Amino acid sequence: MSMIEVTVDNQQIIVEVKRQAYRRSIKLQYRAHDFVVTAPVSISIGDIKDFVESQKKWISKRLADQKDKFILPELPFSDDTKRAAKILVLSLIEQYSYLYPYQYQRITIKDLQSKWGSCSVKRNLNFNYRIIALPAHLAAYLVVHELCHLAELNHSSRFWKLVAKSFPHYQSLRKELHAIDFKQVS
Repeated sequence: MSMIEVTVDNQQIIVEVKRQAYRRSIKLQYRAHDFVVTAPVSISIGDIKDFVESQKKWISKRLADQKDKFILPELPFSDDTKRAAKILVLSLIEQYSYLYPYQYQRITIKDLQSKWGSCSVKRNLNFNYRIIALPAHLAAYLVVHELCHLAELNHSSRFWKLVAKSFPHYQSLRKELHAIDFKQVS
């Protein structure tokens, strides 16, 4: 494995270089706070460096986006955190039950890697255990969002009207929730 160093916005950035025999083009990715360039084995390291240099604007944007993200504190996935998350979810469901009196089958707390929650066609509600580290207004929004899926299993205008009964400013809450980075602490 090799690395390339590039200066972007007066900051030294290390880019990992991966070679793949079947790859036909160069690809630059930003994952979990790391830049990785994947290239065919036939491309010289000089050409790869030139490609990365040509992507400085893109790299700068990724770095700026990252500065705006709120990072959750490290939180172990344990029986205690699962129990705390379930207590929080159940209390929020009870709090909003007068507006959303929908029946659900089961509530499960999971170590979800890419989302905050889900609702299955079997009416099971799943929540990321990290909900306990969210600010209270975002935890409430998340629970209401999943409760509304019990009535509308999609993101149609009818679904968003249900969410808006509790959170008329749901767009800003949704954006705020998506800006939180929990992947780096897993």
